[in-house]
Amino acid sequence: MNNRLFLSILGSISTIAIIGFLFLSYIKLDEPLFFEQYYEQQVTVLSDGDLDSHGGEFELKYLTNAFEDKTVIHVEFPEEPDLAFQASEYPFGISPNSTPTPEETKGPYSVRTVYVQPLELFGAEQFDQTTLTQVKLFFSDNSSMTVDIGEVNFYTVSPDQLDTEPLNFFSSTSTSEGDTSHFYEVKSEVTLTGIHSEHLDKYADWINFKINDQPLETWIGKTFQSGETISGSSEMVENYNRDTLDRFTEIKLRPELTLTDAEGQQHTSRTFEIEDREAFTFFNLLEYVKARGAL
Repeated sequence: MNNRLFLSILGSISTIAIIGFLFLSYIKLDEPLFFEQYYEQQVTVLSDGDLDSHGGEFELKYLTNAFEDKTVIHVEFPEEPDLAFQASEYPFGISPNSTPTPEETKGPYSVRTVYVQPLELFGAEQFDQTTLTQVKLFFSDNSSMTVDIGEVNFYTVSPDQLDTEPLNFFSSTSTSEGDTSHFYEVKSEVTLTGIHSEHLDKYADWINFKINDQPLETWIGKTFQSGETISGSSEMVENYNRDTLDRFTEIKLRPELTLTDAEGQQHTSRTFEIEDREAFTFFNLLEYVKARGAL
């Protein structure tokens, strides 16, 4: 009797182990999956016309198998072959040999970040109005792949522009749901006369962008007084039914505001930021993998 019970338990454990092994084999990724991202990315032009590479740094995120050995060591952008970048899966300034590869592990999957920084080989003007939609990635095992990444839209600013902006940033808040608020002091009287963003209209259905808790468009033509405190906030629309791929699209937008001062001179400001990123779990990552057709 005891032998039969032992064999029965052993058989059940073996069956569960086999099912678990087959399931993990089934959901294992054949290659990394890169998330789409839509960024409006600032590059600062220094006084000598060169770029401040730290100001142009951005991130690419991808999904791979947990504890994958290979890492991204270099990137190229086919649309702009003359622009040079450095890339690492470690934040710049941290030695790759000092810590394990940073990753956010969820069951058999791992979310990783590729940090990308322009190299100071060319003048910053080459980045102005440049758009990147594809990247060729080179890995530490000598493999490579070319993938779509959404859109990274560059724009340039100078330190003088930043110094003369009529809005002075002083604090911000954010929540785990993706809502953000940024607070500014108005340095001199200005009227909001225009708003432009490469992508804001595309995401207007699920992101509410407001100034002083009122819809952005209602502020066109309104005047802000010197010393006034204003807030720019973005919040996710409750219960908006986005599809799986949209939920995993990362957004970092900085709408361009046109502000006209009392003398009629126009200033542009991209001080407000709008961000959205899905919180990762094993189950929603599995849903994403299915939506990408990778199973």
